Amino acid sequence: MTRLDLRRRCLCNPSAALLSDASKVNTALTNLDLSMNHIGVSGAGSLFDAMKVNTTLTQLNLSKIEMGISGAGSLFDGLKVNTALTNLNLGLNKIGDSAVGSLFDAMKFNTTLTNLNLSKNNIGDSGAGLFSDAIKDNTTLTNLNLYTNRLGVSSAGLSDEGASLLFDVIKVNTTLTYLNLSDNMFVDSGAGLLSDAFEVNTALTNLDLSSNGCDIKFSVLTRVFSTVS
Repeated sequence: MTRLDLRRRCLCNPSAALLSDASKVNTALTNLDLSMNHIGVSGAGSLFDAMKVNTTLTQLNLSKIEMGISGAGSLFDGLKVNTALTNLNLGLNKIGDSAVGSLFDAMKFNTTLTNLNLSKNNIGDSGAGLFSDAIKDNTTLTNLNLYTNRLGVSSAGLSDEGASLLFDVIKVNTTLTYLNLSDNMFVDSGAGLLSDAFEVNTALTNLDLSSNGCDIKFSVLTRVFSTVS
């Protein structure tokens, strides 16, 4: 067995612990889907503990498992040493800015993760700042999904701080090819920073800015497209 789909199976913490024990010794499973269960904080911790030793699992879907802030924090140790995982889906877990820092710290050390989904996790500008520090030196991540977060929102309200931090990363990162920033809160001034980023970026091929909180004026997009061309 290489793929196990356990979506919507009403799994909870004890079930996750059993899966964790099995994953530590299993050498065949490559794709595990646990999305939309009630695994919670301690269950997530057990799974991430297994990631420290598992060497075959490459795709892991943990979207909407109610891991919360504490569960997300346990990601750090697992991802830091994991040498197999390439695709990780953490969407719909309400991770927020405070816990996402642990994940981005792990990315400074992880050398295998290529696809990361953080959609619908209530990540704002301070989280974007943590991401920017982590991704500047990362050489493996190619796909990042930040759909439906709070990027463009700081403690003072709408701002271009998050956009500025993210697009500064685009200037120096050489591996990220897909970035989904749709359904956030970017404003014109933030989107306008794209033109500077694309003057030096040589890797990004797919950028989604659709459905942001403030419509990005056509004049701003035209400037961006002119830079790309």
